[in-house]
Amino acid sequence: MNDSDEESVPAADCADGEGREVGKPRGFGLDLTEGEVGPLLRRMAIPTGLGMLAIISFSLVDTYFVSRLGLDPLAAVSFTFPVVMVANAVGSGLGAGIMTMVGSQIGAGDRASARRSARDAVLIVVLVSVLGTSLGIPLIGPLFRSLGAGPELIPYIKAYMVPWWLGLVFMLLPMSASALLRASGDMRLPAVMLSGAALINVVLDPLLMFGLGPIPAFGLAGAAYASLVARVLVTLFAFHMVVRKRGMVELGMPSASEFMSHWRELWHVALPALGTQLLVPGAQLITTVLVAPFGSAAVAGFGVATRVEMVSSLPVLALSISMMPFVAQNLGGKKLARIQRAARIAAGVSLIWGVLVYLLLFGLGVPIADAFSDDSQVHVVVVSYFMLVIIALGAGGVQNICSSVLNALRCPWPALLLNIGRHLLVAAPLGWALSWSMGYEGVFVALSLSALVFGLASWFVCVAKQRSVGEGLAAGGAGALAGPLR
Repeated sequence: MNDSDEESVPAADCADGEGREVGKPRGFGLDLTEGEVGPLLRRMAIPTGLGMLAIISFSLVDTYFVSRLGLDPLAAVSFTFPVVMVANAVGSGLGAGIMTMVGSQIGAGDRASARRSARDAVLIVVLVSVLGTSLGIPLIGPLFRSLGAGPELIPYIKAYMVPWWLGLVFMLLPMSASALLRASGDMRLPAVMLSGAALINVVLDPLLMFGLGPIPAFGLAGAAYASLVARVLVTLFAFHMVVRKRGMVELGMPSASEFMSHWRELWHVALPALGTQLLVPGAQLITTVLVAPFGSAAVAGFGVATRVEMVSSLPVLALSISMMPFVAQNLGGKKLARIQRAARIAAGVSLIWGVLVYLLLFGLGVPIADAFSDDSQVHVVVVSYFMLVIIALGAGGVQNICSSVLNALRCPWPALLLNIGRHLLVAAPLGWALSWSMGYEGVFVALSLSALVFGLASWFVCVAKQRSVGEGLAAGGAGALAGPLR
């Protein structure tokens, strides 16, 4: 990498709106070990949130166009959601491992190690993608029949999933490139990539699904082809940036010993992070099962309320994602005080945001419910969810932030265990027990109590782990970062 690559981060990223320094370009990214912590976190979180909003918008637009094809294609795509969520969880888990491994090396100023780690991470992602595609295509029929898809839906599912599986590598590679960029402190380019993919998909969806002029109508398969084309283009752009423009990935093959070392280090964080990602949709499925006995209105209201909750949680989720590269770089730079300050700021923002959202939904609950349904029973369920569950939104955000901090500190298993405790050991059984006396509101109370309890528990565990990591760094010197911190 030559000297011209040093200017990979625009100067505008180095100061907040008042001209205070919030981070300096260093190497092939932004130095997160220097500058004002609060403004730096804000500048990282805003583009991340916009990128996440682009993903949600893409999903909604995609679903709309598929719905125009008829009921069976829409049902077929609905059956694919669990597989897509698992693939996204794998990509997010690998991204967490990449950000932790490469980010700490960047923070330590070891660019050569960071480039070798990035190379091996990309190879691991390719291997995972090839394995997933090799297993996924032959299992399309048996898997979806086991999920309950009828014979009339299997042809639609195959038409969609075959190109989807063939494009798996082009789904996971941009996610790994985004993780590399975030590890270097650049949160803007991943947001641009996500938005670009969403825009390309919106343009191609109707063209390939319904046809236009010489372009034939591919039906449901056209939705998968549109996603594939968008992902291929974003992959080419992403690796042009990380390999050619910024020199973040060393070219060539690694030695077996070095590759296996990086394999172990990456999966040490990626596996539990993957598990945490899978818990969220799994927990929502369990909650739906608990609410279902109380009627269609209860299920519909729960679905509306959780979608509103998802959108209202975006700022805190973006902040939690931003915490991972920030903590990883500062761990590499052995600047524990900055990590502790960032955790306090992020947790405080989450709690304040939770209060603001609760007050907003307290006043606008009925109009929001009315926008989704004119059924009065659905209105009651939506407002009940807002009153009973959203009050714990800030505490749930604190747990997400603490999970990111623990992952970046290379202590991912406590984060996974805390999430298992919240969703599977407390919320589910308590919701079932309370539902006998309180109906669906008992389920909502259980969700709220579990979020409050485990938000607090996560904070104490996070503080304790920061302290123990700090003691390890003080005692171990430069060798403290040689392997995974347990």
